[in-house]
Amino acid sequence: MSKVRDFLAETNVFFMATVDGNHPKLRPLGAFIEEDGKLIFGVGDFKEVYRQMQANPLVEIVACKPDGHWLRYTGKAVFETDYKYAE
Repeated sequence: MSKVRDFLAETNVFFMATVDGNHPKLRPLGAFIEEDGKLIFGVGDFKEVYRQMQANPLVEIVACKPDGHWLRYTGKAVFETDYKYAE
């Protein structure tokens, strides 16, 4: 996971894909942390992306570097309620 973290940190902006009904949704993100071997993204429960991940937790992130190298990482969103991550 540290290699994925390093790659994302180098790109500054990456994209997360979710599904909204039958439609794909793609959005730019930049903030994340790696903790306990997991990537953690802060997503407000008032946002559409939160509702989309609740309905279908399968997501994919994509990042590209200026040198042409890219990363695609697929996973399942797990909603963490421990506030230690929010700190």
